[in-house]
Amino acid sequence: MILGLPFTARASMYWEAIVDELLDKIRYSLKDKINRVLTDYEIASMLRDNLTPGKLIGNISVTLSGISISSNFSKDEVAYDPKTRTLTFHMGKMLRSVMKELELAYSTQDVIVRTLKAYESYGIFTVPGTVDFRPDKIPNDDVVVDLSWVMEKSASIEAVATIAYKVLEDFFAWKDELYKKQQDTKLSLIIMDEAHEYFPQTDSENVSKDIVEGLINRVMRLGRVRNMGVVLATHVPEDLNPLVLQLANTKVVMRNESHVLRRIGLEEYEDFLKHAIPGLGIVYSINFSEIPIKTLLTS
Repeated sequence: MILGLPFTARASMYWEAIVDELLDKIRYSLKDKINRVLTDYEIASMLRDNLTPGKLIGNISVTLSGISISSNFSKDEVAYDPKTRTLTFHMGKMLRSVMKELELAYSTQDVIVRTLKAYESYGIFTVPGTVDFRPDKIPNDDVVVDLSWVMEKSASIEAVATIAYKVLEDFFAWKDELYKKQQDTKLSLIIMDEAHEYFPQTDSENVSKDIVEGLINRVMRLGRVRNMGVVLATHVPEDLNPLVLQLANTKVVMRNESHVLRRIGLEEYEDFLKHAIPGLGIVYSINFSEIPIKTLLTS
């Protein structure tokens, strides 16, 4: 998940290159000590349960297994203690070095460092007992992703959104792979509550327009031909990203204020919806409209 951290648009543009350069520095930092280049598997084995956003701006210490180094050494980027077989990567120095080599503006560097610090505080990375999300390995047709535990760890909605985005990205990638292989798949319906939290307006400097609207476009537009459907619910549609409203073929609107109804293009139903009783609403679609509905409230 760390490889896909959502920064501002400019910082995000450089992140993949930063990660590639960091991995190369790790790969070659021990070359003269073990007389070979570390493989991707060896790097993954070392970092798998140790890498967190905070350690990317600090140090990562790992115990070597299957790699032999006879003597201790210490240099700017890496140090080794043969007594404890502990290898320490000075990731903060590596990160700053890589960003300097890539000629990132100081303001962009600061955004990246601040974001890493923020995500470290969320406590959602490298959580013991978690596993990789594999949509093709899901045993049941109906799956509920309960992110309430995240809110218990962090008051920031960004922590929840990060996991939700990762799940949606992986799910879309799986459906996209099946689509490109021309394999028939049954309809997959994604239902998300509090949609304004995950797909907000992007006029804030803390929200990346490219990331938010890019995901909306993939899931809601490109997902259609990949047999994906999306149902989004929100009680504050005025905070919802306008691209969601644009791509939604069908809207079910309940009682709301006049300014909200005008924003979503349903001002003609203002008299009806402004004073509607709980559960009463209007269905508005490209195929049909002006259909009143009444939901059943259960105790």
